[in-house]
Amino acid sequence: MKEVIKDYCKQLRWGNSIVRNYADIKADTHEEFLAKLLEMELKTREVQRKNRCLRQASFNVIKTFNGYSFDHIEIPTSVPVDDLKNAVLLERKENLILYGPVGTGKTHMTTALGVEACNQGKKVRFYKTSALVNELNDA
Repeated sequence: MKEVIKDYCKQLRWGNSIVRNYADIKADTHEEFLAKLLEMELKTREVQRKNRCLRQASFNVIKTFNGYSFDHIEIPTSVPVDDLKNAVLLERKENLILYGPVGTGKTHMTTALGVEACNQGKKVRFYKTSALVNELNDA
């Protein structure tokens, strides 16, 4: 029976997580079992989608705002720090230009902002300025 289920999942283009985990689901009714099975598949797909977004973003290193210090950065008063942390400025389609000396956290901030955008389901592409200029010259 497991091979039949595996074949159906393949034909429906569902992942193997259902085949691996359906036996562990405890439910009193068929509807409850189906609901838990579908919920499990949705969670698996959500994780896979976020991981795919992070890979496609081409970050050098994955960084988040956990432990990030805003002490050495001047942020306009019109932009609350929470808006940066939650990537709200992307929904408002606002620009963010970071400049300053080496080691002040510009790359860390942009990476953390991009990771948050990926977590929200947005597609992101990370470029360092020099790499972007070189790519534009080549084009």
